[in-house]
Amino acid sequence: MQHTLLAMQFRNIHHIVPIATIVGSRLFTWLSSPSGNMQPDSESYLPSNWLNFEKVSFLGESTRGWIIPFIYSLLPSNEIRNLLQLILGSIAWVVVVLATDRFLKNTSFRIPNLIFISITASSANLLQFENVFLATSFYVNFTLFFVVLFLWMLFKNDFSVKKLLLITILAWLITSLKLISIITVIPLMLFLTWQIRRIVKRKVLIIFVVFNIVLLCQSMSAGINNDRFWKNSYSGTATLWHLGEQSPSASQFKLHLEEIGAPRCLTRNAPFSDIAAEMSVISRECSEGVVYLQDKIQGEFIRFILLNPQVALNLVAVGTGITFTSTASNYASVVTPIPRELSNMIFGNSSPDFRTIGVSDQGSINNRTLEPIWAFVPGLFLAILGIFLPFFSRNKSAVNQGLFLVSSLSFSQIIITTVILPSEWFRQNIQSLIALYVTSFLTLALYFSKFTFANSKTGPSQP
Repeated sequence: MQHTLLAMQFRNIHHIVPIATIVGSRLFTWLSSPSGNMQPDSESYLPSNWLNFEKVSFLGESTRGWIIPFIYSLLPSNEIRNLLQLILGSIAWVVVVLATDRFLKNTSFRIPNLIFISITASSANLLQFENVFLATSFYVNFTLFFVVLFLWMLFKNDFSVKKLLLITILAWLITSLKLISIITVIPLMLFLTWQIRRIVKRKVLIIFVVFNIVLLCQSMSAGINNDRFWKNSYSGTATLWHLGEQSPSASQFKLHLEEIGAPRCLTRNAPFSDIAAEMSVISRECSEGVVYLQDKIQGEFIRFILLNPQVALNLVAVGTGITFTSTASNYASVVTPIPRELSNMIFGNSSPDFRTIGVSDQGSINNRTLEPIWAFVPGLFLAILGIFLPFFSRNKSAVNQGLFLVSSLSFSQIIITTVILPSEWFRQNIQSLIALYVTSFLTLALYFSKFTFANSKTGPSQP
């Protein structure tokens, strides 16, 4: 009895510091800037006034998916909206703390894991997105809830109807936020379906599959329709970003479009220094260009990539490197006890520091400096370990398979995103990056804890 009480006390004590760090950094961030921060995209999410749902469309007939405009419209002020984002972030990361600590019970990696989670969750690199009005923080937090619940169900072998319903809703929310998430979500849901096929009742399995298909079709339909409203959005058609100066492929794609006879207005000023301004000019003065952007440019870019695979490889190399060195991203002010040196040990660093020369996106750095670029990418090393260590493990449990799937699919989504969306790579990839970091560290901890226990007289308890 005394041993149990001491164990409970220890568990509570070593949870206090990471939870206090996570919640405290968000509390002081809100107190320092309660109204949040604005970016050019923010207006496309925010309502003109309270309970105004004019930007909400479940069918995709808007510049944005329905979730964020809907949530923002329910809240009366930016102060409350900003507070909600920070509260949601606190809850998501506290759940990660408690769940991952449970996964690593009876291993020597519990404290290192809590330190790792504390730094990751409270770093300015991540926290900035919870203090700005964009979809990013919701995307990160819904992804965290999804990944933790997915792993917990495998770990506990608990596939209750409530948990199946919750993970289905989370999958729907994630794909509704960004359609490209189907790259990760669909394989994970298929894996989950395979795991439960002989555990749950046949009726439950059928309902689970049908429900997922219906919600996925809704997400895909709405996501495709959002593209039709590109001209009302600052971001615009994502493919047009490949003609911006931040894209390594801009000059080559411009030449390709000129060779095939694309409307001259699309390439005349490329590579663009201001994509938003060029989009505005095209939408007002070039109807031929508008039609081409809506109907042909995406297919032409795919053809361009297939004909020039070295361009895709260059985009992957540059975009992935930038994703793992986030020094150019600066979306909002934050207050955190985590110094930059510790954040750099996870999120990476580069020299020169692009923020000091006014670069918001690292893709355009070559236009600003001739200095050699030095990159420090510890997160990439962690990701590689997380993906490849399972191949050296004899443990083929569902938990290990699930960790491998989340890590490898998250990394795959990063690679594909860097090719499709050549702008703000760190922001576009942050949710995949966080899922990759959390699962890779868990994989690393489980693998080496088994190696450690194999050389001792005791072993870790089995899930």
